[in-house]
Amino acid sequence: MSEKYEDMLYLDPPVSKVHRKMSIQDRAAQFMPFSALTGYEDLIRESSRLTHRRIELSETEIEELRYKLEFLHEHEKEKPLIKVQYFIHDLKKSGGSYQTVEKHLHRIDDIEKKIIFKDRTIIQFDEIISIEYEDF
Repeated sequence: MSEKYEDMLYLDPPVSKVHRKMSIQDRAAQFMPFSALTGYEDLIRESSRLTHRRIELSETEIEELRYKLEFLHEHEKEKPLIKVQYFIHDLKKSGGSYQTVEKHLHRIDDIEKKIIFKDRTIIQFDEIISIEYEDF
């Protein structure tokens, strides 16, 4: 049997005049395992992702935050560097996560109740858990 096609063993592979040569990465991708359950791994990853409940502040903690916001409002022209911990609601699940940013203050907006930083990051007063500043 091998004698019948022995002359083909040493021929150069055919080169298409219509299609360009496929890269090794593209050739390897043809042999990757087939996933019959597209999106299943993403669903598992999403369901295992943890969220946190929002902390409810006491009246004392709320008053302390108000005092700090008033102080910062009086000193906003100095563009102080402050550290704010705040809550971000999760868009897909109940709960959310806590983030901490350390940035230069641009302005305190008492009307819309938000902090605006120099880089235009905005945090609503209601989402703030704590504020740190060296002069407190």
